[in-house]
Order: sequence, then structure tokens, then C-alpha cells
Amino acid sequence: MDVSVWVRKMGNSSIIFDFEVKRDRTALADGYIVNVLVNAAGKPVRLPERVRLKLSRNMRKG
Repeated sequence: MDVSVWVRKMGNSSIIFDFEVKRDRTALADGYIVNVLVNAAGKPVRLPERVRLKLSRNMRKG
């Protein structure tokens, strides 16, 4: 089984990850996950630039 995950989009405080699950080149599942960075009070906070830079290496367009 192969699982691929990539960054579709980064906002100020959010990241959308797309994923695809395959077995022997046959697609079994795909989807996306929206993650929002929040502080201890549950308020959205800006994604740190160092994290943004690392994740931008794994972005796909389209």
C-alpha cells in the first residue's frame, strides 16, 4: 500500500493537505485534511515562516 500526502494550499493560519491511497497502482481512497494552527485559547495564529518554508517544498499546484 502506498500513501501520498502533499500540501495543496497554505493560508495565514491553515494548511490543506491532499492525500491518495493506492495498492498496486489501484486507487483505494483520496481526500483532504484542513489543519488550522491555534493557540491555547483556540484562536487561529499565523503559521511560522520556518514551517511555511519547509512545507512549501511539498506543494503541488492544480
